[in-house]
Amino acid sequence: MTVLWMGLLSLKVGAQSVEFAAGVQTGQIPKNDLAEISGLTASRNNPGVLWVHNDQSRDSVYAVSTNGQLLATFRLGADVNDFEDIAIGPGPEPELQYLYCGDIGDNSATRSSIRVYRAAEPAVYPYLAANPISEDFPLV
Repeated sequence: MTVLWMGLLSLKVGAQSVEFAAGVQTGQIPKNDLAEISGLTASRNNPGVLWVHNDQSRDSVYAVSTNGQLLATFRLGADVNDFEDIAIGPGPEPELQYLYCGDIGDNSATRSSIRVYRAAEPAVYPYLAANPISEDFPLV
């Protein structure tokens, strides 16, 4: 079970250390499919939604609410070697936000290349928690 925590980070200008406020548990992700979450990014288009993925060669991205409810599963539709990170940002269409999924892991230092998959961020709604959707991710 993955526990979601929200906390505050404060930095002092010129300070050598970082100070953290106490974390507050906001939810739990009970789904066994999310047992090894490796990356997380907050949605820019869907309030209260976090995008997460598991480590290693799993090819799915999950939308979960900040209280831990699974809302959607999106399959990349591509072979993944070692999924390590996820981010959100701009892309080719300025009015859209894009998810960037990094197949960048290489613990053995044997890869000759890495891959970053990009897809326009889909709409996800809180009511989906009652019946989470599962779809292919439209990679661009």
